Amino acid sequence: MDWHLLGVSVGPAVEGSITDESRLLGVGLLFLYVIVADRYLKSFNIPTNAIILFLGLLVVPLAGNNPFQVPGEFIHVLHLTSLNLILFTSGLSTKISTIRQSIKFIFSIATLSCLLTAVITGGLFFLITSPDFGAINFGIYETFPLGAALLMGACLSDTDGEAALRCLGDLRKKIPERLQNTIQFESLLNCATTIILFGLFASFYFQNFHDSHFIVGSTIGQTFGAITKSLIALFSTGVVDGVIFGYLANWLFKTMQIKQSRYLAAGIAIVFINYATSNFLGGSGLISAFIAGLFINNTDSECKSSVANLKTSIVPFNEAAEIFICIAFALQVNIDKVIECMPLGILCGFLMMFIARPASIFLNQRLSNLRWNELLLLSWCGLKGPVTFAVSFELVELISEFPGLQTSVSGELASEIQSVIFVASLFNLLIQGISLNWVATKLNVQERPSLSS
Repeated sequence: MDWHLLGVSVGPAVEGSITDESRLLGVGLLFLYVIVADRYLKSFNIPTNAIILFLGLLVVPLAGNNPFQVPGEFIHVLHLTSLNLILFTSGLSTKISTIRQSIKFIFSIATLSCLLTAVITGGLFFLITSPDFGAINFGIYETFPLGAALLMGACLSDTDGEAALRCLGDLRKKIPERLQNTIQFESLLNCATTIILFGLFASFYFQNFHDSHFIVGSTIGQTFGAITKSLIALFSTGVVDGVIFGYLANWLFKTMQIKQSRYLAAGIAIVFINYATSNFLGGSGLISAFIAGLFINNTDSECKSSVANLKTSIVPFNEAAEIFICIAFALQVNIDKVIECMPLGILCGFLMMFIARPASIFLNQRLSNLRWNELLLLSWCGLKGPVTFAVSFELVELISEFPGLQTSVSGELASEIQSVIFVASLFNLLIQGISLNWVATKLNVQERPSLSS
């Protein structure tokens, strides 16, 4: 019998160790903090993710970095589980018929604009900090590698459309439906694109970037040809597996009388088996998770009630997982490094918000039926979400393998990258989240009355 499960202490206590009771109490208090703080700060339009990042600034100075002593392997599994659910739910929430008129524009900004945001943010950051160009380092690691800058840009290319719409408050009701759909569905597709971009950039810089990270399948080499072939295999296999599992899920819903209380278990079973099978066959399980959700929601009209039950069951679980991702990221922060890297983090956030994001949106203007003021508001809806924090954790773990980087400085660079992303994300959430309602009002973005009225 495992006496620990009964609350009985077995064996001598280890000095400085954290008990399971302390961990569970701490996690419970952190979730309660998020709920209470979000309730009382709602009127200020402060995004929930910003509230959670502030948590790190409050807890870490008192309890230390990683106060619950959670191993990195556990956090990696948590991220993998959460991202599967996030992408599956994204596909499950994407109704193609509602975005048919603007699908080219939405697909373009969710993919091409995501790439441009990553490249522009990372590229400008590298140029400004490089000794050969701007030579502005603010006292951090003097030679910031281009690969690390691009990977950082990939992490920051994610957007959280739901958070942006929540920040609009009551004004959301006056926003044109086509703009609301664009904001929402861009972020749904953006989740998958961010992860793919991260894997694409990593494959150029890490010789053995493989299935221990998010873009999974066979080992990817460093040549462009090998990367292209691997990505084609990952996409094609992932898409095919997603379609097959989506079809099987619809068959399951129609032939099995699943109780409403069992839909969460059914959804988790579909996602996990799908992910494992796709990886085993050489595809990307994360891409497959998104395609499976997309197929389920857009193919069989007889499964509408099942899809509704599945979303009702899995979305709250998914939201809890997203909060856990943000908390894990916040509690890993190094306060001294955050203070040291604050100017550079703010600079990175500025590049992302005022240059990269607007440029990436307006370069796709020809595909859009949105007015210029609506495009401006869309470019301001670039709030960072849990995908940014999850892939950032993976980036910090990867830095020790960065080619040409001495082991003695890899830890220092990893801490600096984490701090820059932390500051840039918090800067983004506070500036854009709090001002989003005001910006929408000033831009006069509201539904125009029809001619008949």
